[in-house]
Amino acid sequence: MPSYGLELKNSELKTVKYTDLLSADEGYFSVSTLGTTAFCRPLYRITKSGSGELTIESPQKQELEADVHTEAALAFLAHSVDKGIAEGPLESFIENSISGGDFQSSRIGYVQRIGDAYYALYSKEVRAGSPQILLVKFSLLSDNADSDEEKGALIELLDGTKVLVEVSDTDAAPKGFSIRDMEGFKMTHEIVRLVTGGNADKALEVLFTSAGFQDQNLGPLADVCNGLLDSYEKEDTDKNAVKTFLRKVIAYEVEFSDDVETAQNVQLIAGQALTIISWMERDTLVHLRSARVTADNNDMISNDERGKSFISRKSLLPEVEETAGEGTIGFYWRGIETILSKLHEKKNVSKAINVVKRAIFGEAGFDRAKDKVVMYLMDHGFINPNMGLKKVTRLKRISTIHETFFLSDHLPHSNQTTSTGSGHFQGTSLDVKHSTGGRGIQLSVRYNADAEIEDIIAQEWDGTEEGRKEGKDWTLALPGYVDYFINIEESRFNDFSINLSESEAALFNHGFDFSRENLIKVSEAVSDRSRKAPFTAVKVGDKIVLVGEAPVPIRWMRLGKLAEERDLVSLYEGLTGQKFDEFISSLAVGYKDSDFSDESPFELAGEDKVPQAVRQNVPSFGRSKAVFQYVGENSDFIKKALVAQAQSDKLIRIPVEIINDENKGFIEALQAEGTHGYVELFFTDSPLMVDPSDYDLNLRPIPEHLKEANRNRTNTITVFPVTKGEELPDSKANQRWTSLGGASVEDTIISPVGRSFDRSGIVRGVLFGLLLSEIAKDPSNREFTLETFEGYRSFCESQGIESPELSMEDFLDLATGSFSRIVKALNRVIGSLPNMPLNTTEAAEVYKFAEALIRA
Repeated sequence: MPSYGLELKNSELKTVKYTDLLSADEGYFSVSTLGTTAFCRPLYRITKSGSGELTIESPQKQELEADVHTEAALAFLAHSVDKGIAEGPLESFIENSISGGDFQSSRIGYVQRIGDAYYALYSKEVRAGSPQILLVKFSLLSDNADSDEEKGALIELLDGTKVLVEVSDTDAAPKGFSIRDMEGFKMTHEIVRLVTGGNADKALEVLFTSAGFQDQNLGPLADVCNGLLDSYEKEDTDKNAVKTFLRKVIAYEVEFSDDVETAQNVQLIAGQALTIISWMERDTLVHLRSARVTADNNDMISNDERGKSFISRKSLLPEVEETAGEGTIGFYWRGIETILSKLHEKKNVSKAINVVKRAIFGEAGFDRAKDKVVMYLMDHGFINPNMGLKKVTRLKRISTIHETFFLSDHLPHSNQTTSTGSGHFQGTSLDVKHSTGGRGIQLSVRYNADAEIEDIIAQEWDGTEEGRKEGKDWTLALPGYVDYFINIEESRFNDFSINLSESEAALFNHGFDFSRENLIKVSEAVSDRSRKAPFTAVKVGDKIVLVGEAPVPIRWMRLGKLAEERDLVSLYEGLTGQKFDEFISSLAVGYKDSDFSDESPFELAGEDKVPQAVRQNVPSFGRSKAVFQYVGENSDFIKKALVAQAQSDKLIRIPVEIINDENKGFIEALQAEGTHGYVELFFTDSPLMVDPSDYDLNLRPIPEHLKEANRNRTNTITVFPVTKGEELPDSKANQRWTSLGGASVEDTIISPVGRSFDRSGIVRGVLFGLLLSEIAKDPSNREFTLETFEGYRSFCESQGIESPELSMEDFLDLATGSFSRIVKALNRVIGSLPNMPLNTTEAAEVYKFAEALIRA
């Protein structure tokens, strides 16, 4: 019979057997849940009959079903330790000797051995769209015991709770999942623990350096966000830290990521999590508090035209249905807007007509990041209209309600704020807008049929607590005008649009001809003119400068009272079809009662008068110092290996996937005249030849003695992109080995670098490869091998990475070992890979330093 012991959270671990556990009266025992759903309260009643039979009951079945961690711990009683814990998918059950009418079987998804410990992953849907995930660590106890009854395992949850399990039965199972998958779950719970405890900055380092976040697998990030959402409303959660973390994920991803699609997806996941938090904070949106994000395409609201929303469909049901058509009833993903889509001239993307050049303080950084930035996202229809509104919605008289959120406040490496750029001609539409957070400037600009500006109405729009008190949180986008919006700081707003008749539109735009013929003329006239926004904004110190030329005076509006309701959600939900005409009339009265002033709250300046940009802080973990030190400590070796006359030639093979403008100078320096280096480019996923000119590289021809037949580990180095935590296959038939551009694994030093967040990778990879190549030349020089190993290990430890499994013998195997030994050693190196998230400036400085060292 399995035996067990349980301990309450924060109490000392006690080793007990089941016969001693309840020697006296019956009692209640609980195991606290972990991280995102932490609580500790009596949950199970454990009783013992006179014959010694144990019974586990739950006082409340609902609580029992929610406490998946206790279920998992007890379920593991059915799995024993004989000579080891079975690895693989395990369907767990409680044996008949431990029973209870309310107790339900549970499942441990996988068990995986990593080093000397075992990890089990358990997942259960507690409610739609909100999976709770358990990761537990099993440490073997009494491994050398004389009898099976004394064997056991200590289960340690990531929140510190411990459960002692003494088991005797075995249950073999096939192999489980990868260490990289496990790393994703470990990362998730570590980040949630750090952020909810107020340490957002440390959590960011964990995210961007962990093996759980090194590729295009977005599942761990979605789990992190959902964990934070699960915790957000708890009293002990640091809410500011949660928001800060998500905001910084957006900014850091733009700076550190090299893949446009992945960068935008990461920003969207974090941005939607912030949107859900905004919904949680509003008592008018109780039905959206259960909304969650997802990386599962099958559960994601999306459409062919707008792409992926990363909002879980299941988490919105049944309150909100999905719709595939814009303007139709239901949740519609309206998509994102980027610098490319809004601030560049659409017919010629090289012309950034809405970008203030003088506001850019880092041109290289701007060019590298501009395509990745998500300026704002748009979620439509998150409230189902009441019966009275459904008819007018279907008749296109009113739109669904919209949510717009600016993820980024500034263009990258620029003092310019984000905006809608090229505006939208309203026609006969009136937009009612309410700011739910942040600050911005609403502009309505009227053009005539000759595309000349006739009127400019502007409003300082403020959804902060102070702004709401001053009545600055409501605004209108007027019919017959072009609607522009400039974000100043963290703008978020709700709006809906009303399609007016000619007479109704005239109430908001006196003297404008709303006839169909004139609307067509004006629309055609402004379609080209309005691509160039009349105004942008630049932050100069603590003030905002409005950039542009005003051909007519700007009329600054202070809006009259629009509605009794405190927010647009309440306003929208209170509308009915019968009250619709009355509502439009009340809006017209509110607009008519507005105050207008020529006094601007912002300084106005022409683009040529904008102060030159002042450099701002860009995201950084300060990791470049360690690279400088590692390269500097090996500077004499680098010169000897590449420049000294007595050295032989080296072929350095570089994958094209990690070439960028920052490292091209360094790559060319490796094979400059006077060095022993030659560079060959290759595709990671194809054996085809590469033309260096396609990458703007000038490389000298490779000599015959470095052609394929003559390559070996003393003269050839292959920089090899990997995902941190990846396990390389032990078969030569695998695609990862057949895509080395024709090179044989045994005929080249393979130096792994990170695919993601490893901008210094080529410098480190080349140095690492050169050191290993020197070991291959003279493996008997144990002193040099030990020196190389110790230097690399110190470099890893400076990044907080410890790898007790990595040894000097691994370095010898990489330099001289057989195929199987190379693979084992590579996997250990990959497991401790010191990925270095550097920003553009840091990366450029590292490569300039290394290049100068070689060319000196």
